Amino acid sequence: MFRPIPVLCYHRVGPQGGPFSTTPEVFAAHLAWLAERGYTTVTAREVGAVASGRAEAPAQPAVALTFDDGYADLDTEVAPALRRHGFRATSFLITDLCPAEPAPGDEYLSWPAARRLAEQGVFEFRTHTHTHGRWELEAGRAGEVGDDIAASIKALAEGLGRRPEEMAELAWPWGRTCDAWDEAALNLGVATQFVVQRGAVTRPGATTRLPRMLADGMPPATFARWLRLLSTGPGALAVNAVFGTIRQRRHGAGYR
Repeated sequence: MFRPIPVLCYHRVGPQGGPFSTTPEVFAAHLAWLAERGYTTVTAREVGAVASGRAEAPAQPAVALTFDDGYADLDTEVAPALRRHGFRATSFLITDLCPAEPAPGDEYLSWPAARRLAEQGVFEFRTHTHTHGRWELEAGRAGEVGDDIAASIKALAEGLGRRPEEMAELAWPWGRTCDAWDEAALNLGVATQFVVQRGAVTRPGATTRLPRMLADGMPPATFARWLRLLSTGPGALAVNAVFGTIRQRRHGAGYR
């Protein structure tokens, strides 16, 4: 076991409201709490390196900030907030929704904006699949799922000007997966895979079904309680045991 790394999952940051949205004020409070307590931020790639045993876990408290779907507010709201604290983050893009060029009123981040944010070192961009399909959890869908991931990797490489083999991290749509899908992604070189589960990454040797906790709209006091709990070894192991067991029973994909 190493020092736990909580992985937080956000979607939208802005005033629009909704179950998968966080106001700028609440998001700023989350980041301020982390900064005041000396947290460092790590990317999904770095989490994967620690989980695989290829790198040591940070000596200081660390957290991974991740954003699903790739909304345009990554540029207008999230990046400025991250810069204020010197934080970095990972965005898992639905690559079929990224505009080729920016336009007023775009809902999703354009490829030029993504390239700029990546070059600035604020964001790392990885796959949330190409179409975010709501596939049933069936082994027979593995070929379809694999084709979708392959299309996403190709789009990411072309859109960001990177090599396809760099795109080795994935967040599963709807936070779910199964053995056949894990294998389909692994066969494409996607070794680090995240689901949605309360908990923290705590051990080497496991790089699939890594837990991410939904933090959308979480009240700052609740956020503080969870981060305190998940940043300690006993706390993280207890949460992983409880929620990993629940996840395993429901979807066969728990991290414990």
